[in-house]
Amino acid sequence: MKKDKNNSESDSEVVAKAAIFDSLNNLLVLKRGDTGTKWDLPGGHVKNKEKFDEQGILEGLKREVYEETGLQISTGTKVTQFDITWKGNTNPIYLFKITLNQPTPDIDLTVQDFQENIDSVWIPMEKIEPFLENATEVLETSVAKLQGKEITEYKEPWVHYVFETFFTN
Repeated sequence: MKKDKNNSESDSEVVAKAAIFDSLNNLLVLKRGDTGTKWDLPGGHVKNKEKFDEQGILEGLKREVYEETGLQISTGTKVTQFDITWKGNTNPIYLFKITLNQPTPDIDLTVQDFQENIDSVWIPMEKIEPFLENATEVLETSVAKLQGKEITEYKEPWVHYVFETFFTN
């Protein structure tokens, strides 16, 4: 059965992601089981009915976070927005920061019927680098933006090589 992209309950092109920090300033990352076991942030596509404003996108994020982690969040602050192209589709990514008032709450990866994630970890930002070696582009970009780093988009792999070789040697 084909999905109706205009149905208000269908997934939209808009993706909301949550940089969830506990009270000790550890970031929650999830290991995806459906895209090559890469590390990612909680969140996903918001529904068509949720995509029209920042509050609706936040509501969609709350739903996604609960489905993926069992955490019930009440608020979040939009940090940034950026585009990611994956499988030929460009999606706007809305990154929200959420700070919890407790240290490392338990995560339940089995709330939804289809388990997208197979592991979770609370990690201090200063120890995030090893996780970025096997991360989604969304997590890489989000961490860079949270750290205030400049993002350079590369359209072709050789550009990255030339840039790295020319500017770092």
